[in-house]
Order: sequence, then structure tokens, then C-alpha cells
Amino acid sequence: TVLVTHLEQKPLDPIFKGLLQKQFYVNKDGNKFVKVGDVVYSCHPNFCLYLSTSVPLFVKGDGLYNFPLNRLCVINMAMSDEAIISRLMYETMKVEKKEFDGQRRSNENDIILHRQRLAREHEIIREKTLNLNGPLLEDNTMLDSLKECKSKVEHNRLVLEETRYMG
Repeated sequence: TVLVTHLEQKPLDPIFKGLLQKQFYVNKDGNKFVKVGDVVYSCHPNFCLYLSTSVPLFVKGDGLYNFPLNRLCVINMAMSDEAIISRLMYETMKVEKKEFDGQRRSNENDIILHRQRLAREHEIIREKTLNLNGPLLEDNTMLDSLKECKSKVEHNRLVLEETRYMG
């Protein structure tokens, strides 16, 4: 499947006329071929070509190029049904799946890391409290330790929220 976007921004190269004229051939073995220019290419039997424009078809003007609507099967995405949207989503996800999976794994690792950092900050305060020699309120370093812990905890919680939102 190939998706060509923003078709209105540049004229379609005449070499692709064969695609629009549906110059597809099937040999006796059932293999599909397409002629692009003067070259014949073998193609997958499920090959699909989608041409997309970001402006309505009736809009004309400087900088917008026309394309041969009589050679195309026009799908109005503003009025399409869920099957068309699902198909395009499937094709997009098939292309983007590796990047999507990589980002998901990265987000999961970030969540684990920041949860560990939160636990470590709480553990530092617990250890400091357990190892005090005198009363808690008389320790001169406890307030600074609590402020530092609070700052780090707030930062890690913020990063966790952002990571969960993204992923």
C-alpha cells in the first residue's frame, strides 16, 4: 500500500499516467505487473495506491494543481464509514508499528525508572528518620532533606504523569 499525500501541491508526473490508466497485467501464473512509464514492474496482488489531498476537490486557485478525477475512485473521507477509516488506520499502523512499539517500550522504561526514583526518595527519608540520634524536631538537617525529597518527588510525579499521558 502506498499513500501519496498533498497531491494538490505539485502536478502529478506524467510517468505515473500508466497507474491512473490502470495499466495492470496478470500473466498466466497469476503474477500482477504494472507499467510505469516505459518500465514494467512486478507488484503484490494486494497492492493499493491512495492519493490524498488536504483541500476539498472543488477548491481552485494559484498554487493548487488539478488531478484527473475521472481516472480515480474518489472517497470523501469527511463522509466515509468506519470501515474506510479502519482500513486506513490499519495501513498507517502497519507502516508506523516499529516506531510506535519503540516509543511504547521507551515510555514503559521511563515509568519504571521514575517509580524507582520515587521509591528511592521515600526510602532515603525513612532511613534518615530511623537513624536519627535524637528527637526528629531537633535535627537541623531533616527539614532540608524533606524539602529536597519533596522537590524530587514532585519532579518524578510530573514526569510520570507526562509519560503516562504520552503512552
